[in-house]
Order: sequence, then C-alpha cells, then structure tokens
Amino acid sequence: MPSAEFMRFVAVGVASFLVDFGLLYVFHGRLHVVLWLAAGLAFSASMVVNFFLNRIFTFGSSGPLHAESARYLCLVLLSLGATVLLVTGFTRLGCPYLVSKALSTTILAIVNFFVYRRWVFTAASQPRGEGVPTT
Repeated sequence: MPSAEFMRFVAVGVASFLVDFGLLYVFHGRLHVVLWLAAGLAFSASMVVNFFLNRIFTFGSSGPLHAESARYLCLVLLSLGATVLLVTGFTRLGCPYLVSKALSTTILAIVNFFVYRRWVFTAASQPRGEGVPTT
C-alpha cells in the first residue's frame, strides 16, 4: 500500500498536469498566444504550482525557500534531460512514442518522489527537532 505522502505526491502531480493542460488551452486555444510561448508559460506555471504544493502539502517542508527552489530547478532540468533520453530510447526499442512517454513519466515520478524527499525538501526528511542545537 503506497504511503499517504506518496499519494499526496501523486495528487500534486495530477493537479500540476491539469494546470499545465488547462493553461495551454487558455493561452493557445482561447487567447491565441503562439504555441511555443503558450506551452512554455503553461509549463512554467505548472512547475511553480508543483513546487509549492509539494513543499507545503506533500512534504510539509519549512526549509530555506531559496535553497529548495534552486534544488527543485536542478531536478526539473535533470528530469527534462532524462525524459528526452528515455522517450527516445524506448521509442528506438520499438515502443510507440506515447507509450514511451508514459513509461518515462512513471519511472521519473517514482525516482523524483525519493529525490524530492531526500534532497529537494531536506527539512521535511528530518524528524522534528533533529539538527536543532540545544543549549
């Protein structure tokens, strides 16, 4: 049975996807913003939503915002590179590109959950009181 924390992570992922998808529709489909810009804006907004929902709702982190957001940005860029490599690799192995995308997304979501918990939101991975000096 998946942990409650992992289920919150999945819910945040779904919410982030809906923000991305919905804003892409609004920007390009309704406001007629050029597609590359609409997609970039929608994705960027969804990443901001994803960061803050994971920080607050999933992991309950109170670590330094600047440090966590910098680590998050690094992970997003690494995930982008890994997505390109995985989708390309699975497709070359004979998987349809949408299946390749679904496989890579699943793999990276599982990996990212642990990276979020152990590296991005480090304050959330420490038990309460740990690392706090006593006098």
